[in-house]
Amino acid sequence: MKIISPFFVIALISLSSYSQNFKDMTIFKNDNTQINVSGIFIYENNLIKRIRLENSESNLNSSYLPDLENITKVVIGKNVFLVKKYNSKKHLFLQISNGALSLYKDKKKYYLENQKFGLKEVQKKEHLSKTIFNPGEVSLFINNCKLAVNKLQQRATNLTLGTLKKIINTYNNCNLSSEIQIADSVVEKSMKPKEKIKLGVSLGLMNLNTNYNKIIAIDTDNLNLISVGAKAHFHSNMLDNNLDFNFAVDYFFEGKQTFDNSEYTAFSKIQFTKTMLGVNYIFANLETKIRPYIGISGGMLFNTNSTIHLISKISSLPSLSYKVNSVLTYSVNTGAVFKIFNKNIDFLIEYQPSLDLSFLKSSDLNLGNKSYNFSSLSFRMTYIF
Repeated sequence: MKIISPFFVIALISLSSYSQNFKDMTIFKNDNTQINVSGIFIYENNLIKRIRLENSESNLNSSYLPDLENITKVVIGKNVFLVKKYNSKKHLFLQISNGALSLYKDKKKYYLENQKFGLKEVQKKEHLSKTIFNPGEVSLFINNCKLAVNKLQQRATNLTLGTLKKIINTYNNCNLSSEIQIADSVVEKSMKPKEKIKLGVSLGLMNLNTNYNKIIAIDTDNLNLISVGAKAHFHSNMLDNNLDFNFAVDYFFEGKQTFDNSEYTAFSKIQFTKTMLGVNYIFANLETKIRPYIGISGGMLFNTNSTIHLISKISSLPSLSYKVNSVLTYSVNTGAVFKIFNKNIDFLIEYQPSLDLSFLKSSDLNLGNKSYNFSSLSFRMTYIF
């Protein structure tokens, strides 16, 4: 049994791999003649700089075509590579679209070409395995075609290769204008009022988590408060109308808690008005039917009628009454504005971190200032006129 040398196998594989890199191609020369050869492209910085021929004894008299000076194009199957001057040197580029506006590609990058700007690279980025092009650079090449400009504006945030080819095709079949064209949506947006103020009425439910441990050691249940209010939305033209400034006033109806321990029976009444100034970032255009958002708010909680009474069970301990002070507050929120029957409904979920609410003792004995804490989670629906 004959043993095959491993060096022979490696050499055979290498030779096979080397020969498989060569492709049949037709080279078109400057004098309008053409030759069929087998060759491979030689790259430098992802640009095709030369062609290496499989048979150095071909009628080209060299295994290289130096600097591509004596050819105009190369055809491999259905792919056409044109010789173009880029950065003062000639290179071969794969032709993707051809016309008044053409699209080319080297090993990795893409290029646009027209008579005005010549051959220019168009910037791109990879996102979720897709190539997304810079719409600003593309717009410079097509700004004298209204139809192409409109298509670009519609897909500006998701300008894929397929979309770019369609825009180029539209441009190449366009009745070009001598003036710069602006997308219809941009014109319509500029004609609208830059700022909008809308008013609404609100109905809400707040779930309070109270903690009275600073005045009495006791566990309490959560308290639910119903609120009614009014809200003003101020839509700014900043960040493409995605910022919503708002001012809200909400009145919370009275809620009561009763609890006791071995020393006291406590009666707590919570009733307040809250004014908040906030800003939301909207994740969708103002014209869409569902516009989710996140935001922050800050303001004042006016405790107009919140009190706590401690009734002593022991004769040696005094009964105490406290009135709650007003306090600065802040919150974070999320929600969405829904368009239903051409009317806007704002659904808000708001979280208020723990607040320390001080209160002044109003009974005869001066035992100093006390406080208690509460945090809350609110749900609020606003009908916007």
